[in-house]
Amino acid sequence: MDERGVTLAELLVALSLLLLALCAAVTFHGFCLAGFDSMAGRAETGQHARIAAEELVAELQYARAVWVDCANQRVRYSKLKDGREEIYMFYLAGQQLLLYLPGGTAASIANNIESFVLGPEGALGAGEPVLLAVRAAGRGGGVEYRCLVWPRNVRQGGDE
Repeated sequence: MDERGVTLAELLVALSLLLLALCAAVTFHGFCLAGFDSMAGRAETGQHARIAAEELVAELQYARAVWVDCANQRVRYSKLKDGREEIYMFYLAGQQLLLYLPGGTAASIANNIESFVLGPEGALGAGEPVLLAVRAAGRGGGVEYRCLVWPRNVRQGGDE
C-alpha cells in the first residue's frame, strides 16, 4: 500500500509551528515600529531645535542693536531695511518660537520649543557675543542646541 499524505497529527504540528513563527514575526514587527516611531519623534524634535537655533543665529548675526530680556525669554534687535532701522523680536508663546515683524505680525519659526535662553541681560555692546540655548521637547525626548553669536553690526552704546 502506497500512501502519500500526511496524518492529522503531522498537519497539526506543522500548523502549530507556522502559527508560532507568525506570532514571533508580528511581535518583532511591533517592536520595530515602536523603535521607528521613537526615532522619528527624536528626529523631528531635533529639527525644530535646529531650525530655531539657525534662525536666531542668522538674524542676530547681522543686527545693528540687540536687547536681551532673559526673564521673559525675548530678544529684540534692529536691522536696516530700505534705509530705515526696524525692530524685530523673537519670543516664546507656549511651545512656539515666534518672530515679531515690524508690520505688526508674528511669524512662526519653530514648534515644540520648551525654552530658549539668552544672555547677557540687557543691551549688547559692540563686540559682545550673545549666548543662545534652544531646548525642544517632543515625542522622542529633548534636544538642546547651544551657541555663541557675535552680531557684526552692533554699534557702540547699543542702548534704546
